[in-house]
Formats: sequence, C-alpha cells, structure tokens
Amino acid sequence: MSFGPIQVFAFGFPDTSRLEGRVAAELARLSDAGIIRIVDALAVIAEGDEVDILRVSDLDDEQVYKIARGNAIRMLSLDLD
Repeated sequence: MSFGPIQVFAFGFPDTSRLEGRVAAELARLSDAGIIRIVDALAVIAEGDEVDILRVSDLDDEQVYKIARGNAIRMLSLDLD
C-alpha cells in the first residue's frame, strides 16, 4: 500500500454559528466519488463548555495497522546519534 502525495489542510473558524455542514457534505461527496481519499480527518467543535470531536477516515482497520506498523519500524531504525 502506498500513499502520496499527501496534502494536509487545517481550517479554523472563529465563529461556528453560521456553519451548516456544507464542508463535511462536500468532503463526503468528493470521497464517495473517489476524487479524494481521506486518510485522517479530525473536527473539534467547542461551544461554551462543551467540546465535540469527530474523526473520519477512508482507511479500514488493516490499513491503519499497516501504516502504524510501518511508522514504528521506521522510528526504530532511526540513528539518533
């Protein structure tokens, strides 16, 4: 399994009162159409004292395991001297 190129996007909205879910709907549409692949997405929504977290990925558990395993192997083989 190979990845790449990977692009990273970060969005921040100081005021969420006008958000209507269109960003999530468009990402889902693009993913369903095979135009993009969501490796990992995290949404943190804070309203007052409440925080909601939503995590989305197009990867199945086996793919996540293989990526984590590969990263662990690479980290163990680093020469830190």
